Amino acid sequence: MKNNVIKISILLVSVFIFSCKKKDKAKPESFMEEKVLDVSSITKRTYSDMLDNIFNELQEEYPQFDKIEKEIDLLKKMRNDSNAYFLKYNGHNETYYNVANLHIEQITDSVLKSRMHLLIDSSKRSYYESIQSYRFYNSQLDTAIAELNDWFEVLKITTTLNKIHEYQQVNQFDTSSLIKLKDKVNIAAGSLDSLIKILD
Repeated sequence: MKNNVIKISILLVSVFIFSCKKKDKAKPESFMEEKVLDVSSITKRTYSDMLDNIFNELQEEYPQFDKIEKEIDLLKKMRNDSNAYFLKYNGHNETYYNVANLHIEQITDSVLKSRMHLLIDSSKRSYYESIQSYRFYNSQLDTAIAELNDWFEVLKITTTLNKIHEYQQVNQFDTSSLIKLKDKVNIAAGSLDSLIKILD
């Protein structure tokens, strides 16, 4: 818990410093520029694309963001590789014990069959004991990787949120255009009403 409090404090301080950095707000960032988009392409996008795109731009400005992402990706790959190796290793052992039991069932002598079952069961217990520590550390590693990924998502959200706030400030919607348009609609409605009265 204490470790998480320290992490949160560091993250909040870094976000505060990041948000206080002076920027030229006269012109929106490239990702914020209003563009005409192909509607068909939007339907193919995931909801996380915008956040990821903003974060990708931030990585160009803050190389440390790109560095930590690559480190995390490498750790995930190493973790997947080690897990794949164990799954293959464990699969071979499990397969052997299953096949051995099938062979035991072919023995007609009940005493020999019982002894062989005891032999295989004893070997299987020893095997499970030998991988017990691996399973423990494997579980610990899964938890650590998941926590690392959680904090990276926190970093992405908090830093890109500052950019969205900046976008909102620079591109505040001016309602005067709507008011002028409404006036024109009212004029058109008046003209239409006059034409209808003439027809009456």
